[in-house]
Amino acid sequence: MYKKAVSFILVLFCLFVFASSVEAHPGRTAADGCHYCRTNCDSWGVPWNERHCHGGGVIADPPPIVENPPVILKETTPTTIPTKKPTPTPYKETEMDKKKMFKVTEVVDGDTIKVNVRGKIESVRLLAIDTPETKDPRKPVQCFGSEATKKMSSFVAGKFVKVVDDRSQGNRDKYSRLLRYIYLQDGTFVNSEMVKQGYAFSYKKYPTKFLEQFNKYEKEAREKNLGLWNACK
Repeated sequence: MYKKAVSFILVLFCLFVFASSVEAHPGRTAADGCHYCRTNCDSWGVPWNERHCHGGGVIADPPPIVENPPVILKETTPTTIPTKKPTPTPYKETEMDKKKMFKVTEVVDGDTIKVNVRGKIESVRLLAIDTPETKDPRKPVQCFGSEATKKMSSFVAGKFVKVVDDRSQGNRDKYSRLLRYIYLQDGTFVNSEMVKQGYAFSYKKYPTKFLEQFNKYEKEAREKNLGLWNACK
């Protein structure tokens, strides 16, 4: 019985090998059981030169891997936006300008101030008076000079003043300062008050229409020992 069983198994094995050899067509296969058909392909129904496997369907060559081409970025030149210079705003004349009244921006000393004339800062030398020096580099600070400067500040600092010219004296002096009489909004004549109260001399070097009047004020201040007439004996 045992021998019959062994003989039956051998017969089955031979039939299996024979059947496989009948179904296969000539040509060596790779390790995976696949190869290219190059012999009697038509009789076996297999396309020529095409890879196929005996244990499955035809396997085509895998498509080539195409790498994405590198993206080349173009260099761009940064654009510079031109900046426009601000257009200066034209000065608009005010009612004060029309009345020849301008704001005092600085008191230089007892007889010189600076005012804003339609947007331009101008130095103004008060006509018909002279005060002790404090800013002249050629001279030391003279007696009562600081007091005269403080007095002028008390009159005009930060205020609007009326500036009035005198055609007999010209428009400017050799230092390009405007030559003017100064009045406050309430009508106070600053040039006159400086002499009256003893903070300035009557200026006799360049006679003006107020010369005689200011000489009188100077005499009265001296007789009363006002201001510099009392301090600078």
